[in-house]
Amino acid sequence: MPSYDLDREFHLLELLSHSDGPPVPGLRSAAVDRSTLGRPYYVMDRIIGSTTNWGVNEWLAPSVPTDRAAMSAAWIDAMATLHRMPVEPFSFLPSVGFVEESERWLRMTVDSEGPPSLIALLQELVRRPAVESGPRSVVHGDFKFGNMLWSDTFELVGLLDWEFTQVSEPLLDLGYVLGLWPKGPGDRFHRPYTQLDGWWSHTDMIRSWSELTGRDVVDLERYEQLGMAKIGAIFARGWHIYRTGLSRDARLGRWDRALGKHLDAMQSRGLL
Repeated sequence: MPSYDLDREFHLLELLSHSDGPPVPGLRSAAVDRSTLGRPYYVMDRIIGSTTNWGVNEWLAPSVPTDRAAMSAAWIDAMATLHRMPVEPFSFLPSVGFVEESERWLRMTVDSEGPPSLIALLQELVRRPAVESGPRSVVHGDFKFGNMLWSDTFELVGLLDWEFTQVSEPLLDLGYVLGLWPKGPGDRFHRPYTQLDGWWSHTDMIRSWSELTGRDVVDLERYEQLGMAKIGAIFARGWHIYRTGLSRDARLGRWDRALGKHLDAMQSRGLL
């Protein structure tokens, strides 16, 4: 599975918590040695908030269309805010281009003996990289709805899971989000909570992000392909770890089925 640099992540969150960037938890302390818990860790402030990554839960059920439209706007605003931040204070983050990012997930898929169709897609992305929108920016790397915490009044209170953050092409974030977001009725990427009225469409998200960042949205399908291939590579790696006995985590034992469904959905949308 992808490795985490907790020392780097602590430094990143420390900078963000004292900036005008997206809301993040405050930090208390970090211990990069293993003397206390047997592994590195850091301590954050608790944020009171809720989210969903799949269903319409008790938190989301009372929302109305205007709430969901406002959450959509806040989601893209948080993304654009991160992408507008100056990169100089974040020079400790890896700087990664489209080709290097594609090669990373290609290596993981090959090493995991992943599906030939996924390997072929990633090889094609390496051979024919997407056009860039401009200078590199700070990129979160996993900007899905389920990584954001919201108040009971549906205001954004925290953005979590920064382990994939790097300096790169900001369309990687937008393409990843749009790759997970349904394009319309019958889309195989539908999740139950996205069926509710009021959420922004692809067109709404693209227009807002472009206006807020001042960037043109170019070669978007290839950014969507890479974002979804990244998820596929992680599924392939998890299943490989399980089937080779490196982990007995029962959740990983279900990732072969998750990978198959993910690839089917990609194919139905023309991303594979």
